[in-house]
Order: sequence, then structure tokens, then C-alpha cells
Amino acid sequence: KMMSLIDKEINLNKNTENNQNQTGDLLCKDCNKKISKESFILLCEDCFNKSITNTLNHIKHDEKFATEVLKKPQFDEDCKRAAFVKLLESDNLKEIKRFVGDVKFNKDLANTVLGMCYAKKMDFSNEEVAQLCTEVGYSKQNYLLLAQKMKECYEPANWVSLFEYLANKDENAEIAYFYVLLELEMIEEARERLKAHPDNEMLKVRAYLDLKSLGKQYPLELFLLD
Repeated sequence: KMMSLIDKEINLNKNTENNQNQTGDLLCKDCNKKISKESFILLCEDCFNKSITNTLNHIKHDEKFATEVLKKPQFDEDCKRAAFVKLLESDNLKEIKRFVGDVKFNKDLANTVLGMCYAKKMDFSNEEVAQLCTEVGYSKQNYLLLAQKMKECYEPANWVSLFEYLANKDENAEIAYFYVLLELEMIEEARERLKAHPDNEMLKVRAYLDLKSLGKQYPLELFLLD
């Protein structure tokens, strides 16, 4: 009996890479002849339940099926991420927002979604941005890069508000918040924020402010990037 993925819900619990590397071992001889990396095919029932490759290829070619994958708990995280990427590629903003909470993000996917925010294709609240960043474990450098990218597309007040919120939620965002304040020449606000840190912390920010008070001008990034 031949079955397509749209006809049957499956439970995929194995690592995608391993399944892709071992496809030849998993499929029967007849199905193994058909499968390729660039198309989805009909598989026999036994092979159907083993082939993540076929699932991913079906997602790649069928936005409707990608939506179904995101709706169903049977599909594993790799398949759901692939399905979400398919929606991102189609710029289906309504569906993207709908399924954000159903996908376990990695940094690459988070960066793509946040990229849509600063490209003004999507509107995420400060809370939603913070949740996404903490979920994937943003580092200090990740937050700083995000601040730099959002500089050109956020109004100053919104830019400050976002990174103040991020810094209050995650200490890794603190240096990015200082970057925002200093880029906007909010010197007093930066000095006030520094009071919450011991004198032996944020030394680069302190050095930048000291030099600035002496009339010295240096690129801010020199004091923030490791």
C-alpha cells in the first residue's frame, strides 16, 4: 500500500541528520530507488514511518503541508522548524505569528524572525523579542549585533525601550543597552545605569565615558566588542 505524508500522521523522534545519512538503510529496495534530495515521493507504509527526509522534502515543496506539520504534535522539532522556515519564505505573516509559540527556536531561526522585525515585516512586542532571545540563549555579542541592526529601523524611543526591557530581563543584554544609550548620546542615563554596577565592572563603558568627558572621540564599538 502506497501512502503520502498528507494521508497519515507520523511520529518522528529520530535525529534528522542521522535519518538523512541512513536513508538507504531505512528504506526498502523499491522506495530507496525513488527517493532523492530534491523531491518528495510516495513510500510504502513501512518506509513512510522511517523517512524524515521525505517529510522535509514535502515541507519544502508544499506550504499547506508545512502548516499541517506545525499544527500536529506528532512531528519532531526539526520538522517543525523546517515547516516554520517554509512559512517565513512565503511571507505568510499571519500564519508566522500564529505558530511562533509552537516552534522550538535555534539561534539561526531566531535571527531570521528578528530580521523580519527590523525589516518591519513583523511587529513583535518587547516581551516577545525578549522571550525569543532568552529561549535560544543569546550571548552578549548576539544582543549587541541585534542592537546594531535595529539602529536604522527603530525610532530612538522604541530602540531604548526595547533594550532597556531586554537588559532588565537578561544580563547578557546589558552591554547592548549601554550601546544604545551611548549611540543616542544619552550620557547621563548611561552614568546613572552604571551606578548599579560595581566599580570593577563595565570598565570599557567607563573608559569610553571618561575619554568623552575629556573631549576625546573614539568609535563606540571599540569599547564594546571583545
